[in-house]
Amino acid sequence: MSGGDEGVGSGGVGDAAQRSRGAVVVGVQEAGESAPVVRWAAAEAARRAVPLRLVHAEQFPFGADAVGAAWAGELTDQLDREALQDLRELAQLARATAPGLDVRTELVHDHRRHALLRAAEAACLVVTGPGRGAGALGELLLGSTSLFLVAHVPCPVAVVREPPAGTGQEGAGGSGGAGVVVGTDGSCAARAAEHFAAAHARATGQELTVVRAWCAPAAGRHQAHEQAREQAREDAGRGLAETVRRVREGHPDLPVRQVLVQDPSPAAALLTAGAGARLLVLGSRGRGAFASALLGSVSHEVLHRAGGPVVVVPDARRRQPGWGPV
Repeated sequence: MSGGDEGVGSGGVGDAAQRSRGAVVVGVQEAGESAPVVRWAAAEAARRAVPLRLVHAEQFPFGADAVGAAWAGELTDQLDREALQDLRELAQLARATAPGLDVRTELVHDHRRHALLRAAEAACLVVTGPGRGAGALGELLLGSTSLFLVAHVPCPVAVVREPPAGTGQEGAGGSGGAGVVVGTDGSCAARAAEHFAAAHARATGQELTVVRAWCAPAAGRHQAHEQAREQAREDAGRGLAETVRRVREGHPDLPVRQVLVQDPSPAAALLTAGAGARLLVLGSRGRGAFASALLGSVSHEVLHRAGGPVVVVPDARRRQPGWGPV
């Protein structure tokens, strides 16, 4: 079922959670497609000193009644062999990225969403790629599985796109790149993201940039409009200053930069500030059975359009104990 060598199974809820306890869990598919995701996740697991668990989930859309028992069995075996080979290659890649890393692999016959949701129950971080078909239009075609995980998983979820060559974004640790960028609006969801981003920036030796967008009120009488506009700017500035004060209080040695920008689209402001960043962090307001529908519009747009790794952090209503170090 699981462990240092790959296995095949259906995956029970309790067993899956136990195998993932404290681990970085990665949803993988073909080796070539998943290689950038595994490299990023391996570096992150090594930094946290936790196991890396590679999960390949495949639900076969056929049965013996439809195609004949012998043919279905042969095809299933062939697909299993290909998946296990992908897992072996990806495990080797992870160990090459982070020598000495505890890498565990598992092939599960189940819907990918269900398998990863079970595996995430006790994980400290779930990592996935943007999904098949992202290609040149990745900002429009983020996979439904990635969106589902961000909306439902009770721990932070990283969606990793391969960064452009030469940006200095390769891997999760080390120096270089534009640091860690986090968006804030003063909400509970934003505070959870601030905590994650500050801890990650400090642990990886990066600068933290805190971004807050504000929007001018609708036009009215000139004097009243100018007063309302100035009030909106001052309120946002005070909120940003309070966030930075709170971050510096918890991480006094962390270099923190603050960006206050007038933009009716917080997502656009965050994407602009985070262009070239090693990591972009934001909160999620998704919750309950309808979490995917309630995933914040800012989170949704950033996930679709970001060019590099993005971590979405759930707020306290979904957060589970035992995230482990960030």
